[in-house]
Amino acid sequence: MHRISSIFLVATTIAGALAATAGPVRADLGQRGVIAIDGDLDLEVSRRTMTAPDGDDEPGVTSFDLGGQAHYFVADHVSIGGGLGYTWSKRDDRVQTWSFARLVAGYHVRLGDRLHLWPQAVVGYGRATSTVGQLEVSGSSVDAGVFVPVLYEPAPHFFIGVGPAFTTTLTSTLAVGDDESDGTKSTHYGLLATLGGYFGD
Repeated sequence: MHRISSIFLVATTIAGALAATAGPVRADLGQRGVIAIDGDLDLEVSRRTMTAPDGDDEPGVTSFDLGGQAHYFVADHVSIGGGLGYTWSKRDDRVQTWSFARLVAGYHVRLGDRLHLWPQAVVGYGRATSTVGQLEVSGSSVDAGVFVPVLYEPAPHFFIGVGPAFTTTLTSTLAVGDDESDGTKSTHYGLLATLGGYFGD
């Protein structure tokens, strides 16, 4: 859910550089008007080729991946945000897609000069499809979860953090052609790391 990519690092570096040149007054994480971007910003276009042990070439995989997540502090300590993502891949005559949209609400608590607590509630929708010839198999789900990271600012406008995360499936459907049935539900929990940056007035 929280992928770190080169485009994210470039974007947050630019944001930090612009903020640094603005003067000694800077926005703080959790302040009204601040925009935060975390580790879900991702862009990838790739082509992968494979060779079997006997030396024969296997069908290659072409893929496209785009996604991002941002938060806006509508009031001091209160954030709303969301994320969007889309993945497309093709191998031989099989085409697979995956897309998601999520809403995020958070409440920021400052624990110290560089230490923050930022609990977040998440509701998301995801859909995956796999098409071979004329046959399409698809699945969709609605999930809800919480993420409670403790963040540390190693430098102004940058943060790293880790915290417990919990996600569970509310509804799930599976469709094979015109036949639709209930899909598999799952629950995930564990520790999740995050990396991000922020900027604002």
